[in-house]
Amino acid sequence: MKRAPLYIFKVKNNIINRFFIRIVRNKLNKKRYTLVCRGRHSNRKGLYEKHGWKYTKYLQNEVPLKYAETIGIYLRDKNEMS
Repeated sequence: MKRAPLYIFKVKNNIINRFFIRIVRNKLNKKRYTLVCRGRHSNRKGLYEKHGWKYTKYLQNEVPLKYAETIGIYLRDKNEMS
């Protein structure tokens, strides 16, 4: 049964936290786990309108990490995916 990734924590989108995420990714057991990063923004709808993207109601509408205020970190177990 395929399961959604497990939410771990969120961090502010700055250079120190991006470096921290990169270190965690490198130290992670890559055969077993995958680290998933999802961009979050307090005004997603406004950001989508500003860049001309299509905002869809009732979806996550994750923003690219480049424009994110915070980054949600999720852990996906590769063994549960199969």
